[in-house]
Amino acid sequence: MDSTPESTPLVATVFTTEQYDEPFEPFRKFLHTYTVLYMSARVLKLASREDPLVVLEYSFIFESSSSADLSALRQSAYEWSKSVDMDVAIQRDDVFRRYRRLVVFDMDSTLIKQEVIDEIALHLDFIKPEKNVGAKVAVSPSDYRNS
Repeated sequence: MDSTPESTPLVATVFTTEQYDEPFEPFRKFLHTYTVLYMSARVLKLASREDPLVVLEYSFIFESSSSADLSALRQSAYEWSKSVDMDVAIQRDDVFRRYRRLVVFDMDSTLIKQEVIDEIALHLDFIKPEKNVGAKVAVSPSDYRNS
């Protein structure tokens, strides 16, 4: 009896501000280093003059259903993404991915220009100046260790 390994349908979402002649090529080359069956790719968002962000989505079948193998793929994609200045999210292509409605980012100085904690502190200082929240937020982490 043949035992064929189970495969896993995956979706990779790639975020970049780099402009490429062929926008799908960088991540497609990364995928070729793994045994995957490349299915499709599509553009979710193109860059504009006001917003340089490009969002691409790749569908592919991964040769394994092992969580350790999937973790290794994600770790490798993370290392690759740092080297090419892109962000990558790899998820199983199942009902749970399709119906999620919450995404959490650490977007301070990444997706937005402000540090949100500083903006909150300014707002609190405006409401209750006696609390002096802004000065407490401005304390560096090394100051906490020395106190």
